[in-house]
Amino acid sequence: MQRLARQRKPLESEINARKTRIGAIVDDYLLRMWRAFSDSWSLQTRIFLHTQLNPLTAIHAGEQALQAFLTRARPRGKGDAVESHLGYLDYQNTATLI
Repeated sequence: MQRLARQRKPLESEINARKTRIGAIVDDYLLRMWRAFSDSWSLQTRIFLHTQLNPLTAIHAGEQALQAFLTRARPRGKGDAVESHLGYLDYQNTATLI
């Protein structure tokens, strides 16, 4: 048990470091999108990071697709159109940097 606990500690540190790095990258480029989620590492946020993080893909899908995703990701399906529009503008700004 003690050996397993010692092995677990570095893994936890590595996971936390990766989460911090990912959070910093997203915070730099997509600040409004990162704040759209109440829990930074919830299942919905991780799905978002996996499927919607590429700004070019999100722009190609369109603002309505982003709005629909955010509505489904929020508790009780409450979507904020203004917030998704601002997030979409962040995507457009980030895409101009690419």
